[in-house]
Amino acid sequence: MDQVALQELRGAAKNGQGGGHAATVLQRAIQLASLDGPLAAVREQVEALASTGPWPASEAAEHLLMAGGKAVRPLLTLLSAQAVGGEAEQALGCAAAAELMHDATLLHDDVIDDGQQRRGREAARVIWGNTVSVLSGDLLFVAALQVAAADGPAGVLSELVDTVGQMVEGEVIQFRHRGRWDLDLATYEQIVERKTAALFRWCARAGGRAGGGTAEQVQALGCYGRHVGVAFQLRDDVLDLTATPVVLGKALGADLAEGKLTLPVLLALQKRPELEPQLRRLAESKDRPDLTAIEQLAAAIRATGSLVAARERMDRELQLALAALAPLPPTPAVRALTSVAEVVASREG
Repeated sequence: MDQVALQELRGAAKNGQGGGHAATVLQRAIQLASLDGPLAAVREQVEALASTGPWPASEAAEHLLMAGGKAVRPLLTLLSAQAVGGEAEQALGCAAAAELMHDATLLHDDVIDDGQQRRGREAARVIWGNTVSVLSGDLLFVAALQVAAADGPAGVLSELVDTVGQMVEGEVIQFRHRGRWDLDLATYEQIVERKTAALFRWCARAGGRAGGGTAEQVQALGCYGRHVGVAFQLRDDVLDLTATPVVLGKALGADLAEGKLTLPVLLALQKRPELEPQLRRLAESKDRPDLTAIEQLAAAIRATGSLVAARERMDRELQLALAALAPLPPTPAVRALTSVAEVVASREG
């Protein structure tokens, strides 16, 4: 990857105009790191494992997989292997485990949240029901653990088990606080660290281990992954109040309607506590969410300036992620990790 190409990639990531452009930049990063083939191999493995389970759980899993996805977690895993001097092919199993684990959480999340849409399509639970959706997620969870056990280097499986535990803890903490508008920043951070950042951290560490990295390199990659994961979630929080359903793949204000307290809402309530009754009515309503009410409430939250503050926090996390890469040599893969982090934080869907 030459310097001109790198500058072009990083500039495009920072100045992109919408989700389509971010996807183009991401694809450019994949091409520059020669990862088209390895990512295709990961996708084939994931689809094969999902399809071998019993019907109808396998069909529900395939429905989710056919909707596509950005494959950010497998990409970070493969790049992390390259970043320590290894080959992407050494981390194919870890990358497949990362995607299987992520997709499993999506199937479960839609049941917990009564989700109607996922990746621009009807959620699996809408078609097959909650029971099948849960079992389908379980199928992918098991497949992820099996792949990590069979193909991952020493230590990767135990770390993945720990990561799953953190993700479950984060989900439970969030569920416990659903509809409560007195959530403090420390609890919000605890949820984000466990629900989202933990898997990003595992992806980077697993890739580094698979590529033969030193303990210092693996630790640096884990720090990078953690901060990228936090930035990713902060971007999701912002998009919940700004993106269109077509771009985001789910309804505007979905988190608002579910009673989830995101960072922009938390910050908005600090400035305008009188918004709490509106939030409570929306979250406690048994009827289908009123889109007009959601749009008005989202506009009121945006007017407090909380989105600006959330973006500033996201930028700080991104800077910490990039700083974490300092111990690694300035290889093409490390530079690609830099650009991918910027794309993750600037995406529109």
